[in-house]
Amino acid sequence: MVDIPMAFLKKLGGFVLMLLSVSTLAGNPQQNLLLADSLFLQKKYTQAFQSYQALEQQGLRSPAMLLRMAFIQEGLGQTAQSLLYLNRYLALSGDRHVVEKIRDVATKKNLSGYDFTTTEQARLWLSHHLVPLAASGSTLLILLVIAVSRTRPRQPLRWLLLAATMVTALVVGVALIEAEPVSFGISRNPVYLMEGPSAGAPVVARIGAGHRLPVSGGVDVWQKTTWQGRTAFVRRSNIDLIY
Repeated sequence: MVDIPMAFLKKLGGFVLMLLSVSTLAGNPQQNLLLADSLFLQKKYTQAFQSYQALEQQGLRSPAMLLRMAFIQEGLGQTAQSLLYLNRYLALSGDRHVVEKIRDVATKKNLSGYDFTTTEQARLWLSHHLVPLAASGSTLLILLVIAVSRTRPRQPLRWLLLAATMVTALVVGVALIEAEPVSFGISRNPVYLMEGPSAGAPVVARIGAGHRLPVSGGVDVWQKTTWQGRTAFVRRSNIDLIY
């Protein structure tokens, strides 16, 4: 019987997994995700990231996948990409515990845009809780109206005020979620910020990779943003949108 070295078998197994990861990308996304997770657990990080990236391009994202993508990029020294996937994880999961991690990395690398204002955090929280809150509030309101109509039919005013307050709170919540900026982008390296949506416009600033820019509409290939209190425009191809 031929004695096959264990090192050769391990390399062969890794090669087979790589072929499978490439050949099954057009198959079942959940199966592809399991394969990518398997590559990650075997510490085949480059192959795992490529598989995760292909899945993301197909529209599949999960909090665990985004965290692993951030971990891989951090290990490769790609701070901007690591922050991109941490921000996407935050937007998808609503896990505010990761905010401190993001701030810490940004501070050490002297990167701007990671303030996470109270309004932004409120929008983030509401985006994940508004529907169940609205459903619970509506149910409670209906029950209260029924109860009051039976026990105190002559005192409807206070309950109408309560209903108006709840509706107002719901409207405020929706307004916060829909308020600009609608998204954020992580800059690539280098990025020129222009005063107008034109390559011939005056330069506002030249920034490196990893800065977090608010975006709110744009013109053609240009995205509108702000930098140090000034309105600016950046090419869409020079930023990675968080969501």
